[in-house]
Order: sequence, then structure tokens, then C-alpha cells
Amino acid sequence: MSTIPHYIMSKDNPQVKRVRALRQSSRQRRKEGAFVVEGVRLVEEALAANRVLALFTCAELLAAHERTRAFLESLPDGAAYARLHVSPDVFATLADTAAPQGVVAVCSLPEETALPPQATLAVLLDGVQDPGNAGMILRAAAAADADGVVFGPGSVDPYNPKVLRGAMGAHFRTALLSLRSEEDVVAVADRFPHRIVAAARGGARYDTLDWREPVLLIVGAEAQGASEIGRSLQTTAVSIPLARGVESLNVGMAAGILLFEAVRQRQNAS
Repeated sequence: MSTIPHYIMSKDNPQVKRVRALRQSSRQRRKEGAFVVEGVRLVEEALAANRVLALFTCAELLAAHERTRAFLESLPDGAAYARLHVSPDVFATLADTAAPQGVVAVCSLPEETALPPQATLAVLLDGVQDPGNAGMILRAAAAADADGVVFGPGSVDPYNPKVLRGAMGAHFRTALLSLRSEEDVVAVADRFPHRIVAAARGGARYDTLDWREPVLLIVGAEAQGASEIGRSLQTTAVSIPLARGVESLNVGMAAGILLFEAVRQRQNAS
């Protein structure tokens, strides 16, 4: 196991306070260009992507299970990021989970904030505010090998801790944009000849559309659906047929179904 040069026992340590601020405040995340991930799985993703700026570990917690103990023992000496060890009491103030594993990382926000030039499948979150749903959509987009996910105005911060947990590492594998103006949304949408809005009802049946051409899938807020700007961008509305008496699907589940219909059609075509 690598040596640990710093041991922090004070909850008022400036570096500990910085982690808490980044975890709690989207404004602070934007200001510093950094965000926080927690848990072995997400930290491993961040390390593999070379995005870790500082790593906080609690050996007492990590030693409790074979999986987390192996992670601790695998950490190299002389890494480029700062390595700090904290006491269990201090780690409790850093963690955002009920049963923390004992590792938190401060990561850099991506420098690139654009979709790939030849993007053919992307998702626009149009006012999606629930972090669990946003994380689910990110995870589905990564699994479908989509070219990117765009968080439009009014959507949850993509680096909210609950979004990060729900996305299960998709932040490190998928291009991610967070747009704050309608003009920026329009500029992204104009790159796609097909802009399909997911509708609870009234749209074309999802599996009757051609998803093989470049598509921007627009998913709206949980209660209201697509916004005025989202509807103005659409070339087609699409819906998923549901059993009698079922009002709607969770927006994250609906996005997953639609993304994998695009995958199915494209794989069959190739």
C-alpha cells in the first residue's frame, strides 16, 4: 500500500471545507472548474480518465471490505494528484452517502464543452430537474454510445452528487454540455436534421420512426414535458405505447427505450 503523507483530523481543515463546498454548491463547482465524486467505482473511473486533482481516503473505512481494501492497496506512490488521509469523523463530513466506502476525489471539469463534429446521436435535457432521472439518462446515453448529452437551461446541474451517482461513471465516458442560454441550445440543435421530442402521448409511435439519421432526442421536465423552446425545435414528436391505465413512464426510462431503438435500427442497418 502506498504511503500517506497527510493525515487530517480536523473538520475545519481548509481542504476538507473545500470538498464540502464543491459538493454542495454548483456555483462553487463552476468557479473552481472542479467537482467531487465518491465511492470506489466512480473514483476508479475518474482515475482512469486522468481527472483526479485530489484524493481523500479513510483507511479505516476502506479496510472494512475486500473490494475497498484492494482499491486502497492498489493506489500508487508518487501520483500526480494530491493524496490525503482523513479520520473517520472527518470523512463523515465529506461523504454524501449513508454508508460511505471511504474514498472521495476532487476532479477537474472537462475542458472541452462541445459535441464531436460528426455527432449523430445526442440527448437534450430540456428542464429535467430530478437528479436521479438526469443520472439515469446519462447512464443510458453512455450505454447506447451516444455522442453527448446536453443539459439545457432549467435542468439540474450535471455534477450534482445524485446525478453523479445515478450516472455510474458516464460523466467520464460521454461528452457533456451544460448550456445556460436558449441561443446556445438552438445552435446545438441546428446541427441535427432530426430533432425528436419525447411526448407522453400524441406523438408518432417510437418504433415507426427512422432513427438512423443524425438525431437529437429532446426529453422534457418530469411533470410539464418539453418547454416552449424544446417544442419549437422539434421536427417530430414521439411516444411510447403504454398499457391501459398507465399515465406515463419515468423520463429516464423513456429516454433509455428511445436511445436503444436508435441503437437497434443502426445495428440492423450495418
